[in-house]
Amino acid sequence: MLSLAGLVKVMKGFACNSSVSDEDFLNDFLEPLIFAGKINNKNNEQFYLSKSRTSEIMNGKIDVPRKLREAVLREGITDIVVEGMRTFINDSLDSNRENDMKNELSSLVKREYATNKTEQENVLKNEADLALFLTDLLFKALAENNVAKADTVTICKHGVYSAEVRTGDIFRFGFDNRKKTKNIVVIPVNTAFDSHVSRKIEGTEYQLVSVNTLHGQWLVRMTASGEDLEQIDVRIAESLARTGFAPSKKANTENGKQHCYPIGATAIIETRNAVYFLLAISEFDCFNNARSSVENIRKALVSLIDIYDRFGQGYDLYLPLMGTGLSRTGLTLQAAYDMFNEVVTSCEGHIHGNIHLVLRAQDRKEIMIKGI
Repeated sequence: MLSLAGLVKVMKGFACNSSVSDEDFLNDFLEPLIFAGKINNKNNEQFYLSKSRTSEIMNGKIDVPRKLREAVLREGITDIVVEGMRTFINDSLDSNRENDMKNELSSLVKREYATNKTEQENVLKNEADLALFLTDLLFKALAENNVAKADTVTICKHGVYSAEVRTGDIFRFGFDNRKKTKNIVVIPVNTAFDSHVSRKIEGTEYQLVSVNTLHGQWLVRMTASGEDLEQIDVRIAESLARTGFAPSKKANTENGKQHCYPIGATAIIETRNAVYFLLAISEFDCFNNARSSVENIRKALVSLIDIYDRFGQGYDLYLPLMGTGLSRTGLTLQAAYDMFNEVVTSCEGHIHGNIHLVLRAQDRKEIMIKGI
């Protein structure tokens, strides 16, 4: 939903004074309403947000003052605020960039009300008149709960269990987990479950696991935490046997492990902080480049849900968006998310725990989340 902080952040990018503080800009923006509503502080002076309160509002730590919200409800106040907003526009905003600001604000509204077209159209109806448009946006933002909510969206439920989307660093739920209970964290790997990390290009004929993948980063973090990779290789082989997976073909390259497992094969590695499900989603070609396909990603997701049902023991499961990186599937961020949504929804009867799709912040804004 539209927040006052989000609105101000967009508008401030079009301020006449590029170095204006959040405190000054927010108070200037609110002044038409404060004046029209005759809003005073406890000392009977015109209401003003201090630097600390401005910071708390802009960071979603507190909601807007009730006085502002109540003032919006006063009869006849809209026309007075609109006139005051014209002064704010003339004094505080760059008139040469008015159309650009309208476009940015329209995009903001369309994002925030992407699932409610009626509300979206209602907010955008006065876009042509900037003063009226800003007044509408201000009133709408004040009416919302401006306290930042948990950044999660539920996409399906099965009894007490659910699948949801959240934003963050997936390793926060693994290596950095500080809860008393462990989480299950999914790490996409190649079908040979290779463990040699390539950190350079020069002098390397064929790279193995790139340090720029989650697989590579997991191996680096495991080493840094004191784990022995040779022993990890033994544990991976033993786990694959326990979960019912056997080698299915010989590798395409002589550089890594020589036995490959089927797409969807999963090795379970437990540490002090977490349980890692190493999920095979791609295979290396003769140049050690990971290759996968849309169908392989779907197959891996279905296999993951089956493994989670069999071995998850009710622990929360966290997984990244798969198929958009070096696995070379050609999937867009939206298509990869839609596939996850489709597979999880179709398999929800087999979900006996909470599944969390963890998106990177830069990816989240590119995806239209379908929630319930």
